[in-house]
Amino acid sequence: MTVGSTNVNRAYDTLYFSGYIDELIIFRRVKIACQILNDVTLAAYVPFDSSYTDAGPNSLTLTASGASFISSYTNQDVYLSVSNSYIQITDLTSLGQSNYSDSIAYWVYPIVKKRSG
Repeated sequence: MTVGSTNVNRAYDTLYFSGYIDELIIFRRVKIACQILNDVTLAAYVPFDSSYTDAGPNSLTLTASGASFISSYTNQDVYLSVSNSYIQITDLTSLGQSNYSDSIAYWVYPIVKKRSG
């Protein structure tokens, strides 16, 4: 496999790619259209498996306050236990697009406290 050039027709010179290549991944299976769409539009992926690291293509910066990791239904999760606990993703403006819609997906398990009295 050659990345960055091609020899489409032996009668012509080799054609070289001019530009940036961000990421190269080789999969050992065929992907369906929605899986390919997810791959090319993913901005951040934070699995919260004992780390606040963005495993997505942009390596965005995350900070946390008052949060802790716990084992639960989905492996490791983040537990926000106090009223001022939070997780913050910064550098979203570095994605370079303004006035475009984005989607955020997350799993939430709220803990409801009963009031006494």
